[in-house]
Amino acid sequence: MTKIAGVLNTYQSRNTYKYLSFTSKLIWRNRIALNTRPGIPTVMDVTTTTSNWRYETNGHFLNTAGFDCRTTPETVWICDPHPQFWGVYKSNVDKAFTVNNAHFRKAIIW
Repeated sequence: MTKIAGVLNTYQSRNTYKYLSFTSKLIWRNRIALNTRPGIPTVMDVTTTTSNWRYETNGHFLNTAGFDCRTTPETVWICDPHPQFWGVYKSNVDKAFTVNNAHFRKAIIW
């Protein structure tokens, strides 16, 4: 995870990616909301269980593809490369934060 920003910056010049350890849900939410734009996703490292996500994993990368603050609760679009559960789908922001915050790094690439 700590090397992903450098790799992304090597292979594209549209955005300068940075690694961010977040310390609160508000910081996480604001980075996701402000920086998730078409073509410039935020990368999350997640730890999940079947009770809080579609599948269980001790570590997996997800990309954001959009953020909708017009919904209640707010939603984030997820691009998931998981071999069995891949695809683009909406997630409740609280749920997305929970699985990202559950990973020991508590970090995003934005």
